[in-house]
Amino acid sequence: MLSHVDWEIWRREKSPFEDVLGFFQIQAAIEMCRGEEILDVGCGDGYLTRELLKHFKNVTGVDESTVALNKAKINAKGATIIQSSIEDFKPARKFDTVLMINVLEHVKEPVKKLATISKWLKGNGQIIIHVPNAYSVHRRLGKYMNLLNNCTDLNDADRAIGHKIVFDMNGLIKTVKKAGLVPVRQGGLFFKPLSGPQMVRLYNAGLWENDEQRDRYFKALNKLGTDFPELASIIYVVCKKNTS
Repeated sequence: MLSHVDWEIWRREKSPFEDVLGFFQIQAAIEMCRGEEILDVGCGDGYLTRELLKHFKNVTGVDESTVALNKAKINAKGATIIQSSIEDFKPARKFDTVLMINVLEHVKEPVKKLATISKWLKGNGQIIIHVPNAYSVHRRLGKYMNLLNNCTDLNDADRAIGHKIVFDMNGLIKTVKKAGLVPVRQGGLFFKPLSGPQMVRLYNAGLWENDEQRDRYFKALNKLGTDFPELASIIYVVCKKNTS
């Protein structure tokens, strides 16, 4: 039951997003993982890393933030936690799955970063990428309300949390391919009809008869996002190395 989740733990250190959305992203990421050797790039305070430990044998988290990694070492005991940038990271072993959950939109030169990360994969390894969707319902609404000129424009909220780019699915796939990777799966998560702060107020507003009804509502919003990825809040791509 979603109502039994302490939503604070799903807040990412480097990229805060809505509590409910974070829950569904973590669940989707775990379901998409393959193999025993898992790397969480941009692990932040380590809560995704901790959840990964419940399902996979060897989990590594890497991040640049000293403050975040001090928390990760507490939150994800049992994981290998490393402080490094993508450019400087020299893993001792290769990975079956590399996760980039709400990370790629924060980096400069995303093609170069992905090309570097692809070298950390085992032969049949995969990278799972989640990013905010430029054409999500709430960004489309922002455009219609004249808060954005174009859905792909960075707004003040984007800049405040360090976004460098807003991807649509075409742009994300092009970036992946330019890095020498092959998309093998793509889709969307969560239908978010309101802005982040509004969604939090909606969750806390007590509009439902009971917690079970509220949980069913948010689960239904996630199902809408998976059914209509072009409108979803989050888009994802799973990709592998091009071996042809």
